[in-house]
Parts: sequence; structure tokens; C-alpha cells
Amino acid sequence: RAVLFAAPILGFLAITKNSGVFLAVMTGALVLALDGAKGSRLRGAAAAWGLPVLLWYLWGRHVRLVYPAGMESKHAVDASAYLENLTGKTGEELARFWQAFTAYWVDFSHLENVLYWGAPALTLLLVLVFWRTGRMKGRHAAALTAGLAGSLALYTGGLAATYVFSMPTEEMLVLASIGRYSLTFSLLVAGGGLLLALYLRQPERRWAVRWLPAAGSLLVCLAMTLAWGDTAPLYSRTYHRRSEQQFWLDVKARYGLPEGADYLFYTNGEPVDAWADQFVARYVFNTDTLDFWQRQYAAPDLDTICYGYDYIVFLGPDEKSDRLLTDWGFDPDTAWLETVLFSARQDEYLQA
Repeated sequence: RAVLFAAPILGFLAITKNSGVFLAVMTGALVLALDGAKGSRLRGAAAAWGLPVLLWYLWGRHVRLVYPAGMESKHAVDASAYLENLTGKTGEELARFWQAFTAYWVDFSHLENVLYWGAPALTLLLVLVFWRTGRMKGRHAAALTAGLAGSLALYTGGLAATYVFSMPTEEMLVLASIGRYSLTFSLLVAGGGLLLALYLRQPERRWAVRWLPAAGSLLVCLAMTLAWGDTAPLYSRTYHRRSEQQFWLDVKARYGLPEGADYLFYTNGEPVDAWADQFVARYVFNTDTLDFWQRQYAAPDLDTICYGYDYIVFLGPDEKSDRLLTDWGFDPDTAWLETVLFSARQDEYLQA
């Protein structure tokens, strides 16, 4: 029954986020693995898989009819896109991803990671207290414990599948937006887990059944929201988080770079989140063309690439970029290069 109620949510996720597709698939597998009558397990798995698959197919048909190029984007919700992303990754790159992915979950210097493990742990502690004090039945405590463990494994596995199947290599290797993903799960557990725990306990007063779970969950989610950010986006249409822009604002001011130009940022030496930072940097520089050169085995060929950009900014230089600049007669410590200057230097070399 719970899966039937969750099916519309899973269906919605399947057509809006790649991570939602993998979450729906793994939810169906988890339902099949749960104890219970075979018929109920099959119905639950069919509900978890059926509606998301149907909506995913219909949405794909809709996109192909009204915007065919949408199925060719790098984050397309499409089986062929998943296969293309997977086959485009080498065994070495996948090994590097798994190493970074597993290392992240044991690195508690990130607040999101502390909450990722802390929220389920605190919810489980609450369940155990209710059970030991006789305020919750043993079967309810066991179900909640299994649900917490299963949800944690489900979400982590779905997140890994999202990186491997639906993200380009450079985004997978930098674990793009993993903090946002882990924080989302923490909020879900803190709110939903507390809600279930309070609802299933045996209250001393009847009114507590109706109001205590909702009030408790709301307060926890509000506290986490205030601790992480603020409530301005709830009422201000002009609110912008400057923390994400600050780095790029500093780069822009430090080098005196103009708005509206076409940029190539060389970040091979210090890779950035090429997905999220690209949108933020484009906004800061007020340009439609701003790309990153990173995780490449060689430096760009200035002789050809300079015609596509106005500026090349060496934000994350390395030995390859130093050698490239030296070969063309520039100081290897050059922070940015206006391509018109390079064209002039190129003409000098050709005449020499």
C-alpha cells in the first residue's frame, strides 16, 4: 500500500531527474526483496516500476515530438543516452570515480556528509528509545529500522548509478553536486523518519496522533533549512545566493575581465564542477559562451581554438599549459590571454 501511494511521486521523479529513474528502479527491487506475501510483493514492485516507466516513456515521446534536440543533451532521460554515457567511460575513469565516491562518504569534513549519516542515526536512536520505553511496538520499530537502512542503501546506490549512467565523465569524476544530493536525503530522513516515528509511537493523548508528528517534522526541517541557508527564497523573487558567485566575482575583479565576451577557462590543473560552475560563471560574466578545458591529456591547440573565444583564462594551470605558453613566447605565469594578442603573436611567428 505504501508503494502504491509513493508511485505517483516516483513517476514524477522519473520524468524530471535522472536520479529519480534509478531511485524508482531500485525501489522496485527493494520491494521484491522484502518479506511478505509473494502477491503483495509483486504488486508493490509493479507499482514502483510500472507508473514511472510509463510516464518516462510518454515523456520521452513528448520531448521527441516537440523538441527532438532534448534527447541529445548530456543529461537526457533516455536509455540510449545512459548507454552512451557508460560506454564513453574507461575502466580507469570508473575506478577513479568509485575511489572518490567511497572516500566522500567517510570524509566528515563536509557538513552535508555529517547530516547524511547523522539524520538516520538520530532517527534510529529515537525509534530505539520509543521501543525500549514501551511506546512503540517491536514490529513497528523493526520496520522503521529496516526502512532506514534500506533507504540509505537505496539512495546511495541510486546516486552512484546517476553518476555512472547519466553524467559525462568530467562531472562524474568531480562528484558534481554531491553535497546537494546528500543534503536532500538528510532532509527527507529528518522530516519523514521523524514523522513516521512519532506517528507509530503509542501516544498518551489522542490529539498527539494528529498534530505531534507534523509539528515535530516541520520544526526539524525548518531548523535544518535555517542552519544551511535562510528562508529568503520562500518570499523573495529577487533573492540570489552570492556564496556560489563569489569565487567567479573575485576572478572577474582580479583580472579585470569584461562581461559579454566568449571565455575558455583552462582548469586542467585544478578541475572544477564543470556543470554547476559553468552556469554560475556564465551568469557572472554575462555570456552565453564559457567553457572549461579540464581532465584532458594535452593542452588545447591555440592555433585553432583561439578563433572560438575572446579570452583564454588559465585558472588551473599545469605543466602542459606552462609549456604551451612558453612555446608561443608568452610568460608561463600568464593568467589570461586575449586571443587577439595571440593572433598578433601568431602572425609574428609566421613572418619570422
